[in-house]
Amino acid sequence: MHTRPDAIPVADKPAWYRPVIPLLFSLMPGILSARYGPPLTAWPVGLAGIAALYATFHFFIRNKPSKIAPLLLYACLGYLLLFTWTAEKRFPDHVSQYIDDRQYHISGVVIETPVASWFRQTCILDDLQIAPAKRDPYLPVRGRIRVSIYGAEPMVQAGDHITLFAGIRPFTNFNNPGAFDYREYMRFRHIWGTAYTDTHKIKVVSSRDRAGPERRMQAIRDGLSGLIQQATDTDARSVLMALLLGERRHIRDELREAFNRAGVSHVLAISGLHVGIVASAAFFAFKWLLSFAPPLLWRGWVRKGAALLAIVPVMFYGMLAGMSPSTQRAVIMISVFLLTFLLEKDHEIFNTLALAGLIILIMDPPALFSISFQLSFAAVVSILYGLEKTRKSLRRITSRLPRPLRPAIGFMWVTCLAILGTAPVIMYYFNQLPVFGVLANLALVPLIGFISLPVGLFSILILNFFNTDIAVLGLRLSAWFLDGSIALINLIARCPFSAFKTVTPSLPEILSYYMFIWCLVNIQRAPEQSDISTPVPTDARLCQQKPPWHETMISCARPVFPVFFMAVMLATTDAAYWIHKRFFDESLRVTILDVGQGSAALLELPRGPCILIDGGGFSDNTVFDMGRWVLAPYLWRNKIRTVDQVILSHPHTDHVNGLVYILENFRVGRVITTQEPADHNEYLEFADLIRGKNIPHPDFESLPESFSINGVIFDILYPPAGFMSPELGRPWRNPNNNSLVVRITHGDNAVLFPGDITADAENELLSMHPDGLEAAVLIAPHHGSRTSSTPPFLEAVTPRAVIISSGRPATFPAPEVLQNYETRDIPVLRTDTHGAVRIISDGRRLTCKPMIGKPLILY
Repeated sequence: MHTRPDAIPVADKPAWYRPVIPLLFSLMPGILSARYGPPLTAWPVGLAGIAALYATFHFFIRNKPSKIAPLLLYACLGYLLLFTWTAEKRFPDHVSQYIDDRQYHISGVVIETPVASWFRQTCILDDLQIAPAKRDPYLPVRGRIRVSIYGAEPMVQAGDHITLFAGIRPFTNFNNPGAFDYREYMRFRHIWGTAYTDTHKIKVVSSRDRAGPERRMQAIRDGLSGLIQQATDTDARSVLMALLLGERRHIRDELREAFNRAGVSHVLAISGLHVGIVASAAFFAFKWLLSFAPPLLWRGWVRKGAALLAIVPVMFYGMLAGMSPSTQRAVIMISVFLLTFLLEKDHEIFNTLALAGLIILIMDPPALFSISFQLSFAAVVSILYGLEKTRKSLRRITSRLPRPLRPAIGFMWVTCLAILGTAPVIMYYFNQLPVFGVLANLALVPLIGFISLPVGLFSILILNFFNTDIAVLGLRLSAWFLDGSIALINLIARCPFSAFKTVTPSLPEILSYYMFIWCLVNIQRAPEQSDISTPVPTDARLCQQKPPWHETMISCARPVFPVFFMAVMLATTDAAYWIHKRFFDESLRVTILDVGQGSAALLELPRGPCILIDGGGFSDNTVFDMGRWVLAPYLWRNKIRTVDQVILSHPHTDHVNGLVYILENFRVGRVITTQEPADHNEYLEFADLIRGKNIPHPDFESLPESFSINGVIFDILYPPAGFMSPELGRPWRNPNNNSLVVRITHGDNAVLFPGDITADAENELLSMHPDGLEAAVLIAPHHGSRTSSTPPFLEAVTPRAVIISSGRPATFPAPEVLQNYETRDIPVLRTDTHGAVRIISDGRRLTCKPMIGKPLILY
């Protein structure tokens, strides 16, 4: 007997009853192949043409559509969409053609509200025109650039047409394994280069025109921002700016971190939650108003009309919030859902969600790689799929509870599903999981999402048109609820166990996790008597018989057993790989990380212990924290949560600043330094963390000159004992020349870390160790400065390879130092050109593997 398709439960229908889902899952591999595959254009175009012809002939010959050809067609479409999105630099009039060492006269329009700090203002320029010389005509070019204008006062605003004289530089990455690709991130925003200038080198040709729609919207945003500032001066002001106008830059870092630890950071970004609330309120309001129109009631157009009208405030709210990428995707998603009300029958929710995803990816293919897109769809899919699979069980549980508690249980379960669905994505990008996420969302989402946000929106969009003072009162009421919410968030965040840092899950781990969750929600429960459609036996004793419990368990688990088995195999293989790599590998692995102008090295010793030698860093961690954005992600990607020892060569910012975040967020067994003090903030914080966390920090005089860890010998060669005493004081003594010099030896191989010593310290080091300083690999002293790497020092070390940790633009190494290495036929690897360099020693053979370029094998 055949079953009608409309009689099949929605969750059990095959994918072809949701036709957009296969198309979406075909488009995504095409986009992925364009990013990670070779740059081919002829093959996708040819395959797309073949698929289109096959689909046409299949339809006319067999009188039914093809199922395979559209999938191939959309896969090719995905490839071509992303390829054309990022291939603008192939045009001769593209701005990337002007990225070189020259200076240009540049004209452009500021397209976004500039981001201001106490020392500079950063803006994005579009509608570019460039003139090579002052008398040359301006030529229009494609693409955008980012401009950093140094000065204390705000200089430009969105919509201003400005000119400047500056060079255009490429964006640079820290080329470490698995690192964030900042250059690609900017390219996906059509921003291809960056320029730096001062206030006296720019000129505002024309201020923004208030007549255009974008300028009017910016004027409205400015006016509403002033209203919010009148309403409150607490932290609620910055949160209101984020909720209502999408301005998150005013939120303090401490408050942002508190939201993260409490597990409610999603309320700060205008996304599906906020747009959905606006859409729901608008839909029900318009539905109530249209219900008073009898013609619409007779024709069944009340819901349809309300859905169409609700799109208007949704679009207005998106424009009011600045139409950031996450806001754009939320507006598209909600608008697609509202448009489905125009259908005469109930729409299929998963097909609608896939349609929204398809539209977003066709309009903006790089959205597939954005965190907000992945989090949004992971949360929505997990909620919808989880509710579909657990609807009956949830109904049975809530039916036994008092009626007032039922919505709370339902909301808690929805929150649990969202956390389960997004946990791997959060761990992958943020390396953190909130412990109290469910309870925090249960309390705070209603307060912020259903009270503060609607009250604030009603105040600025409705009350503001009647009376400004009443609108300010409404905003104060919204801020009052926010102040209470923020107090609760801070209380949760201060709890020591409110959130914990996690290692970065690998792609096999993420896949096995979702497979396990799928198995969990798809285990079939034993059928109840009311579910049995077969004839009931007449014998009462047979009716009372039940199958044994183990047979029931097997029958329930049978549909998911293959997937469960594959998940177990995948998870076991992945775990075995990482356990062997972390705790059973007998090799020594030394990674000289790319940290720009600075120095940082990770030592992974045989059978597990890890040691950090220096941490890199820029001059100020508030500008860029090397530990947070470079070192820690690399450690987490390699499943490292404990650093057994931290060795600091000397307290300069380019060596110590990155270690502050490591001491804050990792378990550190011991810190070894010369204990030479420094007065800059990061070193003081470094010292406070050592004392506050009771990390062992032995005096330099008490350190042994040599010690061994799992067969790796550490020799502390320099500075001499009592180097800071007045008796040993010399005019050339400074933090660089007081650097801790460490040689590590594994079998026949040694690596020398000389810190930033210069020629005088090199000479003293040679006199202290006249028998030689032999090492197979030398980390260039002082980043290859001309004051270091003297010929006597190189003759004593006799390195077979030199690694230079240098930044971009390259002030180091000095040409004469490179000439010294070349004269002695010593191969050189540089982090600014080769990226991170991994040194692998098995005790006899030693290999240097750079991120960029061929490996160097030393015997």
